[in-house]
Amino acid sequence: MTTTTVTVKTQAELDQALAAKTPTIYIDSPAGVWLRVDSSGSSSVVAWDSSSVVAWDSSSVVARDSSSVVAWGSSSVVAWDSSSVVAWDSSSVEARDSSSVEAWDSSSVVARDSSSVEARDSSSVEARDSSSVVARDSSSVVARDSSSVVAWDSSSVVAWDSSSVVAWDSSSVVARDSSSVEAWDSSSVEARDSSSVEAGKYVAVHLHSQRVTLTGEGHVIDITAIDFNDPAVWCEFHGVEVVDGIAYLYKAVNQQWTTPRGTDYSPGSTPEAPDWDATWRDCGKGLHFCDHPTRSLDFLGGYARDARFLKVGVRLDEMVTLGDKVKARRVVVACVEVDRHGKPVPVGAVA
Repeated sequence: MTTTTVTVKTQAELDQALAAKTPTIYIDSPAGVWLRVDSSGSSSVVAWDSSSVVAWDSSSVVARDSSSVVAWGSSSVVAWDSSSVVAWDSSSVEARDSSSVEAWDSSSVVARDSSSVEARDSSSVEARDSSSVVARDSSSVVARDSSSVVAWDSSSVVAWDSSSVVAWDSSSVVARDSSSVEAWDSSSVEARDSSSVEAGKYVAVHLHSQRVTLTGEGHVIDITAIDFNDPAVWCEFHGVEVVDGIAYLYKAVNQQWTTPRGTDYSPGSTPEAPDWDATWRDCGKGLHFCDHPTRSLDFLGGYARDARFLKVGVRLDEMVTLGDKVKARRVVVACVEVDRHGKPVPVGAVA
């Protein structure tokens, strides 16, 4: 009879359980004793109590109670209770309850409840509920609900709902809904909706709504009078290349060169919307594009490592602006694969 669950306390017991492909492995090692998971395979590994785990490569671990996990490679961790996680490389973490996470390199974190995260390097964090985040280096944060963020260095933050942000150094913030931002040093703020911003003397504030509450001595650039319904103005504002009436835009797609709506954007193709309606100002009824590959990823969803990016040419007189994106009737300059920075990808290379 195959054992479906096993509790291990030592490295030897863990290795044996993994080799046996035990469906569920509970780690309950003594405090201070670290166990290593090189690859969990089809096993589900759960760390309990004060156990300590190092996860490598594609292993996955669920951390509960006061357990601690160090994640490397492409490992994934779900942290509950008061557990703590240090994530490196391209590892991914979902933090819940009062868990704490320190994220490095290109790791990604989803923080919920009252969890706390310190993000460094190019790590990315989505903060929800009452979670708190300290962002450093070039890390990026999306803050929702009542989460709070302190941003340093060149980190970037998008704040939604009632989240609060304190930005220092050269960090950048997009404030939406009822979020509040305190910006200092040479940080920059894009103020939208009913957000409130306190800006220091050397902070640049791009004002996108007359409902924004603005205090301080920041340098205000009033965007509210610009006619973004004009495609030429939209392209000029977003720095989109326009040559002979052709605008060059970007599209994020899945690994099969399509989106959930099914249109094929394979390199070399010139797709056309079968349901084109210039008067429809919502999703669908046209092909939708953005000014930058990573902005297009926001509409596809998911991670950059799971997406492909394309540069396309569309006619300026067949474009309709839709806020942060545009739609067009067709592609007139064939799709070309690029990386997430917009650089062409050689044929046969991996983006």
